[in-house]
Amino acid sequence: MPKPTDTFRRLSMLAATGAMLAALAACGEDDTDISTDTADTPAAAQMRDDDTGALSPETTAPEADEIEDELTAGVGQTGASLDGPDLAGALTQGEWVYKEADPAALFGPVDSEALFSLWCNADTGTVAVQKAGQLDDQNQVAIELITDQAMTAVYATQSDGPMPILEGSLDLDELFLTTLPDATRLAVMSETTEKLLMPIGEPVGRMIEECRNRSGG
Repeated sequence: MPKPTDTFRRLSMLAATGAMLAALAACGEDDTDISTDTADTPAAAQMRDDDTGALSPETTAPEADEIEDELTAGVGQTGASLDGPDLAGALTQGEWVYKEADPAALFGPVDSEALFSLWCNADTGTVAVQKAGQLDDQNQVAIELITDQAMTAVYATQSDGPMPILEGSLDLDELFLTTLPDATRLAVMSETTEKLLMPIGEPVGRMIEECRNRSGG
């Protein structure tokens, strides 16, 4: 028959072992609860992204938008602001007229010679740019064309006609002509002539479209 002291030792050891097992079981349940409660929450997902250095959707989207805005803002620009002082001020007096035979879009006072015109050259796939004016001593001059959509420049020489005319040309597929019908104002400037500031009239888009049709573009 076991001694009372031996029995007491065995009971104490069994009790201690049971307590340890109960504590381990409790720890396992706590770990399971923690992972279940937080694994699928947005905060936990964000914490995981932060811990690993990965970019979450919330951080990548604004950067993509900023890049797209920068690319959009730069379309058609050649170094100057497209909404700057060149497009401000009073409009030049006149109106647009469409000439179907060539075709052409002409701007100027009613019953007067055109101050500015765009003529289709379907054979070469270009548009002649004409501005009333006279060269000084130079053989050619740059004519700047600016809208709220794009800007460009053509080198013009003196052309014969009823009045002095400066003439250059643009390719039909240039960005400036593509965006011109959607613009609101057109500024035309050169060193030897006065600035013209015109609204964009329907004849402009009509001339460009018809010229492309005739040139097969």
